Amino acid sequence: MGVEKKIGIGIVAVVVVVLGVGYLLPAQTVVERSIDIQAPAGIVFNLVNNLKENEKWAPWKEEDSTMATTYGEKVE
Repeated sequence: MGVEKKIGIGIVAVVVVVLGVGYLLPAQTVVERSIDIQAPAGIVFNLVNNLKENEKWAPWKEEDSTMATTYGEKVE
């Protein structure tokens, strides 16, 4: 058996295994997260509704202090 034939059979075997594993996995996956925020809904809504308020609570701002945020013109 030639080297090319062995490589071809190996590739086909890997494809069959990947397709077989994919067939056995569930069709749908549900991921849920929740958090309790100890603040009135109106305050929370105002913080997430306005993009410029994002800097007050965004966790990535703390991770990268050199991050610069710019805002474009408002499009209606």
